[in-house]
Amino acid sequence: MRSAPELASAVVRGLVDHNLAEVRALFAGPVDIDDPFHGRQVERAFEDLVLHWRPMQAATFESVEVDFSAFASGFVATEMRLHLRRGGKPLQLPVVAVSEIGEEGKFRRTRLYYRRAHIDGRQHHRARMLEAEISFDFHPTLRRYQDALQVRDLEAYLATFAEEGYFDGHGGSQNLYDGLGMGRYEGRHGLRAGLGQMMSIGSKENPGRRLEHVNAFSDGRTTVLEFNILRPQEPHVHAGVACYELDEDGLLLGARVYDEAW
Repeated sequence: MRSAPELASAVVRGLVDHNLAEVRALFAGPVDIDDPFHGRQVERAFEDLVLHWRPMQAATFESVEVDFSAFASGFVATEMRLHLRRGGKPLQLPVVAVSEIGEEGKFRRTRLYYRRAHIDGRQHHRARMLEAEISFDFHPTLRRYQDALQVRDLEAYLATFAEEGYFDGHGGSQNLYDGLGMGRYEGRHGLRAGLGQMMSIGSKENPGRRLEHVNAFSDGRTTVLEFNILRPQEPHVHAGVACYELDEDGLLLGARVYDEAW
């Protein structure tokens, strides 16, 4: 039987290879995939997704690497890097597959997260995929992280990270005001510069956005949180996922976030 990370990477390989039979075989029942470009595709509708997966248009596949995986409570999140070549130039696409796994060891539903701007150069928003807000027993460090994020308390936010901790938003710039998404920020100095920009948009009195937690699970070291970003006076809901990795001291070693809100 394939492991959960192998199943997740097999979904991506099936999309890369336009292999309908391979993708169908990974699901216990009807194929159910939610993709940033194609939206949610269930059963026969998934065929168009597989045959015309947007990241593969005018691109050549080179390899896929699995970087991280967390499995708990019947869910698995697998973080991958898809190496493509487009127009003769290398293209690296970070992808996360969050899947519900049934007792038979196959998928029931899969949600793919990746930044579409890597493909078409334009900023997007991701529509709501999950409806019900949940209550989750976060690790104390992650609870402080979420609380500090909500009220935009930069010092409390930075205090949740280890000295060598990093934040990776998988965007195209270190400068948030470029509108290309948050990049990677390492160490206290880098985190202060990058996350300080994020905190400066809005204020404690008018934060301008709220995180709605819609799914979460943890394997003890890595906590996976699917969320919606709600903004007052804006019709769009921005859906995303974050993978929080703790070190042995219970501080954040890495916060890896995949959304399209910035």
